Amino acid sequence: MSEDSDGNPPSETPSGANNTSSGRRRKKTKNKSLGTNKSFKGKIPNLGIDEDSAIYDNGPNAKDEFARTTQAIGRYMSKNGTSAGEIINAFNPNKLSFDPIADPPDPVIVDDDSHLSRMSLERWKMGMQNANKRRNDRKSNSDMAFSIIIGQCSPNIFDIITASPLYDSIQASLDVIQLLKLIRDSLYTGATTKKADVARFEALQDFMSFQQNQLSNSAYSVKFKELVDRLEHLGLFDEVADSDAPPTPEISNARTKSKEQYYAIAFILKSDKQQFSQLINDLSNSHMTGTDNYPTTITQAFNYLTNYQSSKTVRSASNESGVAYHTEEDTEYTTSGRREQGLEYTWVDLPITQGMRH
Repeated sequence: MSEDSDGNPPSETPSGANNTSSGRRRKKTKNKSLGTNKSFKGKIPNLGIDEDSAIYDNGPNAKDEFARTTQAIGRYMSKNGTSAGEIINAFNPNKLSFDPIADPPDPVIVDDDSHLSRMSLERWKMGMQNANKRRNDRKSNSDMAFSIIIGQCSPNIFDIITASPLYDSIQASLDVIQLLKLIRDSLYTGATTKKADVARFEALQDFMSFQQNQLSNSAYSVKFKELVDRLEHLGLFDEVADSDAPPTPEISNARTKSKEQYYAIAFILKSDKQQFSQLINDLSNSHMTGTDNYPTTITQAFNYLTNYQSSKTVRSASNESGVAYHTEEDTEYTTSGRREQGLEYTWVDLPITQGMRH
């Protein structure tokens, strides 16, 4: 019996497998459909940073991996596509859109007979050629990215997105942005038809329970932003505007800043308490005395953790004159997240003993 006689694609059977164990292979395939296929690496196995895998899957932590995988595909496309630098911006998880390609201004008319300036006409022709080339490059790059994105979807995720009523039209137009949004919905909600209130509750629960613990500052920042991206996508912290009084730009900006500061403070409070408990206490104490040093953006909060160093004692050996000293390092913080250090020296005179035995 051939490997495909039971309806499974050849890729599902590891190379060198015993062709007589079709029953065993059918059982294994059935089990894979019930959960995450840990061996799945995607069409491009080493797509992520440090050549690790970057895939769309619905495992325990997969709903937070959308941003990382999408950005990895954007970087890959920028290197391998045709003039594809714009893909990085378009695949920004907080954006997911291409900037419009505008046609050049119409040529200038120089007299009442509607004669066109020759120089203006040449510029217009060149501008149209550039715009059309950008459109063609974008189409070519989008088609290539569409195939890569599908290749990075696990069988489980592929089954979910193809079950959506939107998928047929997305596939027909090869709309790469709408494909990413459909995958995002499936990862954030677990299904394209999952009830929104359930998805919001789960996203908020994951965000509230998340702590840095033993993660490095960089890994903590990446994970935290992934959780924030879920909240933003689901509109969990968006305020409902008064229908009788539409928000002004000033009010919208104030709400955005308020929400950003909420995330920044949460980033500090969820940090590793063994490393940063003193920083958290210092920020709280300074606020009680009328000085608000809390960060206002996630980037600023990350700088706080990166630059933070708790008070500690540094000891050195005796110098040639026989004087030993130690320094006490005091750390203060500005709102920019940078530390200002002051060193206090305590000098202790020690007798110099010639020929001292130890």
